[in-house]
Amino acid sequence: QWYQRRVRAGPPEDPGSRLIETFNPQSMMEVKFGEKSSVGRGGMASKCTAAMWAVENSVSVVIANGMSRSSTITDIVAGKKVGTYFSLETSDGPSMETQAHMARLGGRALAALSADNRAKIVNNLAELLIKEADSNS
Repeated sequence: QWYQRRVRAGPPEDPGSRLIETFNPQSMMEVKFGEKSSVGRGGMASKCTAAMWAVENSVSVVIANGMSRSSTITDIVAGKKVGTYFSLETSDGPSMETQAHMARLGGRALAALSADNRAKIVNNLAELLIKEADSNS
């Protein structure tokens, strides 16, 4: 498929490349763009550069797959999470997508542990939370 549902954090052929829900100026430095498509003209890097220019000039931008279904534009206008939304807002911490990705990885790592090891981790975290709560009282 030459079309994408959203902007990716890396080339589409990279299995670790995640989809990005919100793209901001910081994203331009974090995203690893792949080669341009043989079907398209400039690849995702040029699309993101043009989208950020539009956002900087007060135009809302969403990059989405218009080939996937007939209601893509209607869904975007209705505020549904379709495609990648471009914004000037940046956050100090990791993006929501990164947090979700890390949570999934952490969940898988925990699931691979024995029940006893998981219990030790949960009990340790509970003790740390209680200590923190007590020190803030």
